[in-house]
Amino acid sequence: MKMYKIIYIILLLVSVNLFSQNKDAVKLVNAGIEAENTSNYTEALFYYNMAIDMDSKYTDAYEKRGNLYKRLKNYGKAKLDFASVVSLNPKNWTVWINLGNMNYELTYYKDAVTAFTKAIELNSTNADIYYYRGNAYNKNNEFDNAAKDYNKALEINSEYTDARNQLNKLYEENKVASIPEEKKELVVKSEEPKKEEIKTEEPKKEEVVIAEVKTEEPKKEEVKTEEPKKEEVKTEEPKKEEVIIVEVKTEEPKKEEAIIEEPKKEESIIVTIPIPDISAQDFILQGLAYYEARDYQSALSYYDKALEVNPDFAEAYYHKGRAYTELNDYNSAIKEYTKAIEFNPNHEKAHINRGYIYNDLKEYKKAISDFERGIEINPKSVYGYFNMGIAYNGLGNKEKTVESFKMAAKLGDSDAQQWLSNNGYSW
Repeated sequence: MKMYKIIYIILLLVSVNLFSQNKDAVKLVNAGIEAENTSNYTEALFYYNMAIDMDSKYTDAYEKRGNLYKRLKNYGKAKLDFASVVSLNPKNWTVWINLGNMNYELTYYKDAVTAFTKAIELNSTNADIYYYRGNAYNKNNEFDNAAKDYNKALEINSEYTDARNQLNKLYEENKVASIPEEKKELVVKSEEPKKEEIKTEEPKKEEVVIAEVKTEEPKKEEVKTEEPKKEEVKTEEPKKEEVIIVEVKTEEPKKEEAIIEEPKKEESIIVTIPIPDISAQDFILQGLAYYEARDYQSALSYYDKALEVNPDFAEAYYHKGRAYTELNDYNSAIKEYTKAIEFNPNHEKAHINRGYIYNDLKEYKKAISDFERGIEINPKSVYGYFNMGIAYNGLGNKEKTVESFKMAAKLGDSDAQQWLSNNGYSW
């Protein structure tokens, strides 16, 4: 008896109401983070959008999406997301900084000053905020206010080279009065090398790291919408696992994700996405809607249209592999996953999904090779470790089976934990 873990996206969670919305939204954000870590930006945005649709007050979802838009230099949409965060949580000073920086990039200097001022009200000991606001004042020709902020940044951190250089420039260009006597020690022409790699005319981009609330580590491609039903586990090998999908059927495991809702086209049009072509991306999103409806042939036709626009689009090959997997056309699925890997060698999900198929075909050595590569890309790949345990079990290597399940268990996989407990192992 075999037990498989399969990748799939949470399907129609709102209508099923199996879990609380907040928990499901957290899972979707975690899936977005996972996609973003492997540079699958289109997919990451798709997950963040779904999380926000599911829970319109989930600030982490807005913030993660805003940071991704900022990374993609889509400052307008990033600004809207950061504004949503501070409207829900006005005391988040780091997001006020991000909002200020987005306004600065959009040349809304007065709005930038307002946002930085709010951040300073919440945290008056951060030299960076004064520096950022000083730059905004400077761009708005409020030179005296700019000088005051640069001076304040230097009072907090006397080694703040960029603030010193900007202040010196104001004095040298006669934009402010001569150096006050009490400031002469701080404001000197600096010959020393810069300690920070920040342009003197622009605010430093602050990457805000928000602690993520992970209810469970995303697996393989996505996280499980609910714990699969357990069956009695034999001492030598795990039982087949049944995954509950939307209709709550347990007859067979799902091999991939399905899609929740028709993605909003307004969110999919991102001019600055560096990898996929915009039109190709739009075809992918249409294909995903058909995939959700289990019309896999129609989904394939849209993925092919995406490849007509952009023949090097790894995501299109990857999604074709998913559709062929659902059609039980394993040879075609392997071919498409392989193409995805050719165009994006770091496509973790393509490796894991191809390994899953090799497992099902009992080609365990090939499966292990794919799982090892997936784990190399993402050392926290729960699905990678669990499925690798299945492969080693198929080869009769009990030591490696236990080792793989222990890694999956340590990462929070309840099925691996149960198997180890039933067979007398700890983790």
